[in-house]
Amino acid sequence: MASDLVRAGDPTLVFTEHEKRFLLVPQPGRRFHCHIGIIEHNDLIGKAWGTEGMAHGGESYLVLRPALEDLMLHLKRATQVIYPKDAALLVQRLGIRSGSVVLEAGTGSGVMTTALAWAVAPHGRVVTCEQNEAMYQQAQRNLERTGLVRWVDARLGYLAECVLDQPADAALLDMREPWRVLGIVRSLVQPGSVVAAFLPTTNQVSQQVRSLEETGCADLKVEEVLVRRYKPVPDRLRPEDQMTAHTGYVVSGRLVDTGHEPLRWLSRERRRYASRQEATLRYRQRKAEQASGEVRPRGRRPLP
Repeated sequence: MASDLVRAGDPTLVFTEHEKRFLLVPQPGRRFHCHIGIIEHNDLIGKAWGTEGMAHGGESYLVLRPALEDLMLHLKRATQVIYPKDAALLVQRLGIRSGSVVLEAGTGSGVMTTALAWAVAPHGRVVTCEQNEAMYQQAQRNLERTGLVRWVDARLGYLAECVLDQPADAALLDMREPWRVLGIVRSLVQPGSVVAAFLPTTNQVSQQVRSLEETGCADLKVEEVLVRRYKPVPDRLRPEDQMTAHTGYVVSGRLVDTGHEPLRWLSRERRRYASRQEATLRYRQRKAEQASGEVRPRGRRPLP
């Protein structure tokens, strides 16, 4: 059960009057230096959440519980990370909740792993695989800082080497070429589970969609999230001058056994396109046969 007071080791958000945010993990005897002066960790420990504190420089700050967005944006990064806006959609599409087991291929800096662990805690777990040792170590440090490491089973190695004691409920592929591991993922998740990928370019998206179709997929989606913030001034409400626009694409679908009809469970638009392609192919074949004299053109028979 969460405490009403800040304890040593609790991730703590320090929010200043200048709207600056600092994520601290208070430890006895430590200090934090910033633009408002020195903040003693001892002053944070034992303080009630949501109350004010005073830095040595005389400026005030608020002591707040960090939201998931605060945790994700304040972790050290070794690579480009998934933004909170995209992570929210990914968690929704994966359909995970407390008690779920989710497989992640590509731990990276552990930012998306943090979002997954937040979603499945306290009764689930995240099994994440990373083949780069430096990234693996960085992710471990980040997860320890968030306090969510207890719900993460981090493994150093290739996804093909991953062995689970039970099939996962969903899978997230945070890697450059996720289509190369779809066969492995299918063997590690429950039938009908959602597999999702986050990709920055359209050519990657197209390749992933083709591979999902060939693997056997239903409920296939390609989505993009754009977030526009507004200036919270009641008498002068207007959008902020900058926004977090394109960061990447979310590709998701359910792995199913389509049998001999791979297009059966795809979208109507995709099936219509396939029908048009087949009709075009038949038309071209007939025109080629007519040109070669193998087939007589349709229409009125010639006079004898």
